[in-house]
Amino acid sequence: MISYPVVTLSPRDYDAVLFDLDGVLAKTANLHACARKQLLGNLLQQHDVQTGTPSVPFNIDADYARYADGKSRYDGVAAFLAAHEIHLPVGSRDDEPEVQSQRSLGKLESGYFLQNLNADGVELYDASIQLVRKLRALNIRTGAVSFVGICADVLEATGIAQLFDTAMDCLDVDGGSSDAEPQSDVWRDAVQRIGADISRVAVITQWVAGIEADHAGRFGCVIGVDRGGRTQELRDAGADVVVTDSSQVQATAEPPPEWSLVFTGFEPAHEGVRETLCTLGNGYFATRAAAPWSIADEVHYPGTYLACGYNRLHTDIAGRVVENEDLVNLPNWLQLKLRIGTEDWFDMRAVTLSSYRQELDLRRGMLLRSITFEDGKGRHSTLSERRFV
Repeated sequence: MISYPVVTLSPRDYDAVLFDLDGVLAKTANLHACARKQLLGNLLQQHDVQTGTPSVPFNIDADYARYADGKSRYDGVAAFLAAHEIHLPVGSRDDEPEVQSQRSLGKLESGYFLQNLNADGVELYDASIQLVRKLRALNIRTGAVSFVGICADVLEATGIAQLFDTAMDCLDVDGGSSDAEPQSDVWRDAVQRIGADISRVAVITQWVAGIEADHAGRFGCVIGVDRGGRTQELRDAGADVVVTDSSQVQATAEPPPEWSLVFTGFEPAHEGVRETLCTLGNGYFATRAAAPWSIADEVHYPGTYLACGYNRLHTDIAGRVVENEDLVNLPNWLQLKLRIGTEDWFDMRAVTLSSYRQELDLRRGMLLRSITFEDGKGRHSTLSERRFV
């Protein structure tokens, strides 16, 4: 997974960050789907007895995605009932489970969810929890929001309730009205509870409805989390930036300069992308951002290319001469090896990295790299590079 930062949050720009519980902080989808299946399975059985007509059983994969995913608990129930022509009054939030109403069904589902939560527990997204801790270390307030309810229970069950200044459900703000817009109201109410200006609050959510509401509410930054190939859908809904995981959201005391492209951490699988993005050139030749001590292998690809430095080849294909021109990779002029005494030459994969930072300063046209590491003898060293073409 790509883990270099896509967006940076700092106290200079933000006072608080609100997290979607479901799908961003915790992997609750399966628990919700099982609770919905229990609820609607029982409802369909009762409906079959009353009407004498068999219903299509609730499909935990197709039906949950169609009628529940991304909706508040009550909206999901209402959508399913309408699709199956089951007519129940909306009712009020005070309805007990024995009352036949859409609201009472929501309470029943909460009961099933809590049973499943207590029995099976729930996994957390580690990168999101790490981000929460970093934000709090920077004195940025944090809140958790759930479209489908049971937010406080999940936070308590997973032992992370103390990491949030507020926890809210859509049920806390809809007041039982069928005309309410909980997806919109819950975020604004969370901002009020947390005591921040909405323009200095960032939101991290995976739901289209939430992104639309946050964009309309003029939050300081709306971050969409795409865990299933919906990047364009989230952007169209109003996300300022889309990430695939919270590890791509960076929390720092000072944000990077506007003219800088900054990468932290060493990711061998994506080093080639960084080398390409941080290429330096002067109009005559360009050099990829491979480290000076690197060689062409499965991780690095040092490359220097001269303007108009092409290799022209003519190939006879099926009686037709085809001309190809390709940029030529010139000899690597950067190659610089280093070692301590007579020990082995430095290899980043043979040491323990404490920190790694690479910055392309577009204003000054410089590549800056800083690496802190511990070698096999326990010695701590910092290696810094400044490159200008």
